[in-house]
Amino acid sequence: MKSASRKSSSMGVIALASVAALPVLSFFLFGTFQLYAGNADEFEAGFRTLLPRYVPAMVIIWLLLTGAGLLLRGSIRQRYVCAVFGLGVLIWFQGTFLVGSYGVLDGRGLDWQAFSFPAWLDIALWIGVLAGFVIAYRQVGRLAVSASAVLIALQLVSGLHVGLTSDTRLWSARIADVSGPPEDIFQYSREHNVVQLILDNFQTDIFEELIEEEGLAEDFDGFVLFRENAAVTPYTILAIPSILSGQVYDGGEPPGEFFRRSIRQGLPSRLHEQGYRVNLSTMRSLEDSDHDAHYRIPSVYGATAREMIESEAARLVDITLFRHVPHLVRNWVYNDNNWRLSPVMVDPETLPKSFAHKQFFRDYTERLDPRLDGPAFHFLHLWPPHPPYVTTEDGEYAGEALPNTRENYKHEARAILLQVVEFLEKLKDRGIYDDTLIVLHSDHGGAFEPEFTPTRTLALKAIKPRNSRGPLRTSNAQVALTDVAATIVEEEELDIDWQGRSAFDVSEDEVRERRFVFYHGNRNQYLRPVSIKGSLYSADSYTHLESVPIDMTAETYQPGNTVGVGIDGEGSVYLGEGWSTPDAGVVWNNGQEATLNIPIEPQENDLQLSLWLIPAIYEDVLEQQRISLYSADRKLGQWTLESREGTRLQASVPAELMQTGELELRLELPDAASQQELGVGGDQRQQSIALSRFLLE
Repeated sequence: MKSASRKSSSMGVIALASVAALPVLSFFLFGTFQLYAGNADEFEAGFRTLLPRYVPAMVIIWLLLTGAGLLLRGSIRQRYVCAVFGLGVLIWFQGTFLVGSYGVLDGRGLDWQAFSFPAWLDIALWIGVLAGFVIAYRQVGRLAVSASAVLIALQLVSGLHVGLTSDTRLWSARIADVSGPPEDIFQYSREHNVVQLILDNFQTDIFEELIEEEGLAEDFDGFVLFRENAAVTPYTILAIPSILSGQVYDGGEPPGEFFRRSIRQGLPSRLHEQGYRVNLSTMRSLEDSDHDAHYRIPSVYGATAREMIESEAARLVDITLFRHVPHLVRNWVYNDNNWRLSPVMVDPETLPKSFAHKQFFRDYTERLDPRLDGPAFHFLHLWPPHPPYVTTEDGEYAGEALPNTRENYKHEARAILLQVVEFLEKLKDRGIYDDTLIVLHSDHGGAFEPEFTPTRTLALKAIKPRNSRGPLRTSNAQVALTDVAATIVEEEELDIDWQGRSAFDVSEDEVRERRFVFYHGNRNQYLRPVSIKGSLYSADSYTHLESVPIDMTAETYQPGNTVGVGIDGEGSVYLGEGWSTPDAGVVWNNGQEATLNIPIEPQENDLQLSLWLIPAIYEDVLEQQRISLYSADRKLGQWTLESREGTRLQASVPAELMQTGELELRLELPDAASQQELGVGGDQRQQSIALSRFLLE
């Protein structure tokens, strides 16, 4: 009898431990991994680095679940085992099949009414499963251990498949550089400096209002505000190369090539050739420019490696929790973008990107050190006042993303503008203000009142020439962001041929034509230019011109090269029919077919094709995306995707299909649909997949 009792007790412990492992592993291991795998680009540390942060919680919760059951006896223990098993099943099922489509979790807030699965059914499922498993404990208990093992095995196999077909960042121990900016970034010349300071999305009329409200005219000592300064495009990724090159993108080359050429040959490189020390503090890498110091400002700034990892781990587990609980609980987890775990585990003010950039700028101002001989050029591109808006009127963190209103925009703009004033005071304190040329500008306007197209064109530009003094003055000269580089070249009296004109050479009486371009891509990529003749503040000054096709002549593809197809990648030239306007990093299809036309030399052997993409899946509305891949009417692969996660599709391409000098790949996308017709958003494009990159090897 004692032997049988010990055997029964031993089996009870094994059953408890096995079943308790299901909810723990489904959430902390498989849940976090699946979410990370589909969003690896969003994290600054590898999954292998983050996983150890969850091990203590996994062990503690597993021991608590097991230990609590050991305190129970008889049928109560059996019911408890079934409840834990039910919890594990629900966590797995919710995170796999009831994910929901809430849009991008970027701090702009969520539309909770857009969730198509009725909330009461969601919570009723949880209550029903848990209650049903407890009530039918005799029947369920016989299956709990084996079923837990099967579900764990299924998730393990799925995870291994994802891991083996995804890029190596999943398994790497990478972490973003947290050593902070190089000391060289803060080094100024004792006697000759040029500062180009870009505040993203800063609108001119907002600047004027804040100068008046805060009484800052004296603080902008020697500056001239060009209130008629025109932006060139609403896209930062095209605006920055235009600013640095003095050229408006005209579609004569692929946008990715325009970006890379303008960065390589732009103002920083030309100043470096002239003997300037070049320091670059950027949002997007400008490392292709000739420079002496380069620092890409991270989304989490001023943290140790441990703090960076904890911040990333907290963010990942918060979103994983959001994904694996019922809809009604998700609102509590999201907490109006304040989340539940991240603020507890990490200082909340390190979380928003705008505060990270403001902290960097604060450090930059404090550590500014005029120690160099010879001229120096300093480029800074800061995120604020770009949305999401997370700053209160007094400059504190609001704890959530605020509504996208002009008032909240002004709060964000005010905070960074006051920091600019502190920066100017530091230059004065260090005795280098008079000998510094300062160009303060944005990349485009913020699209707030007045309510017409020109809002995007109202790009801030204020310039302080060397040895200029006096309260802020205003010029109504019709200038543009493409004049920035020419202004710097002329003010520095450099012998460099440059497109554009110095802003100071344009009289206020001159009516000057300027161009503003929208970038489109619906089957064929094209530009929609706007001619501006007259004041930016008058709708009559704007004339929409005939669309301009973009030259997408493609170079011969070299096997082994992974090619991005976003607006900033090299692969947009390979996009054929059926694609939308490329975004930064990805391009969505538009229609039920899309093609890739890849010039390639004849191959002796078959090649393996990889396509990295994200399917358009909307819970209970569009639950799958079927994808078929063809070349020359030969089917190369077929997939059915049921989760809105990044994935890598692979197929073999026979060598015989690459003997003509061009490989045409056709994607059939029968489930493509618009958000508008599905009732999940306002986008009218017939979307199926967002393609990020491809590889033939």
